[in-house]
Amino acid sequence: ETSIMEETQSLIEHAHTALRSSDTSKINLNMANMYDMNGLSIIRCFGVREKRGEYSKLHEDDTITPKRSSVGFFELFRYADRIDRILIFVGICCGIIDACCFTGIFILFGQLTGTFIEHTFSDSCSVKKQNLSIFDIGEPQCQLGINLVSTNSAHIQKLCSNMSQLSTPNLPLTPAFRMQAMTHIYWLLGICTIEFIFVFMEYLIFSTTAHRQISRMGVHLLDSLIHRVC
Repeated sequence: ETSIMEETQSLIEHAHTALRSSDTSKINLNMANMYDMNGLSIIRCFGVREKRGEYSKLHEDDTITPKRSSVGFFELFRYADRIDRILIFVGICCGIIDACCFTGIFILFGQLTGTFIEHTFSDSCSVKKQNLSIFDIGEPQCQLGINLVSTNSAHIQKLCSNMSQLSTPNLPLTPAFRMQAMTHIYWLLGICTIEFIFVFMEYLIFSTTAHRQISRMGVHLLDSLIHRVC
C-alpha cells in the first residue's frame, strides 16, 4: 500500500508540475505578445507615415454609390411661385435704389463740405473793416489790460492787435452762401428719408418671400416622409 501511494503521489506531483509549467509558458507567451503589440503600436505611432494615404481613400473606388451633384444657385428658388418671383424682383430693385441713395449721400456731403472750403468770405471783408473802424475811437485799448504807450515793446502791441481781431464778433453769412448750403442740407435729408424707406421695404419683402418658401419646403418634406412611411 505504501508503494502504491508513493507511485500515485509522484504522479500527482508530476501532473501539478506539468500544469504549473504549462501555465507559466502561457503567461510568458501572453507577456511576449503584449510586448510585441506595444512595440508595434509605438513603431506605428512614431514611424514613417508614407503608406497611410493608401488606406484613407475608402470610397473613391466604390462605383456602386452614385455621386450627388451640387445644388445650383437658381435651384434654391425651386419652391418659389409667381408671387415670390415678383417679390424678389421688387426687393432687388429696392436694393439698387438703396445703393444709389447711399452713393448720392456721399456725393452731396462732399459738395456741402466743398462749399464751406471754397467760400472765402471776401464780400464781408470791407464790412468787417468798417465795423472795426467804428470801435477805434480815441486811444487804442488792449483787451489784456496793458496800457499801450510808446515805451512798450512792439511785440506787446502786436499781441494786443491779434487779440482784438480774434475777439471781434463773427459777421453773418451771405444770403447766397446760406441758400447754397441749405439746399445741400435739404437734399441730404430727402435722400436719407428715401433710403430709410427703401431699406425697410427691402427687408420686409425678402423676409416675406423667405418665410413663404420655407413653409412650402416644410409641407413638401412632410408629404415625402408620409409617402415614404406608407
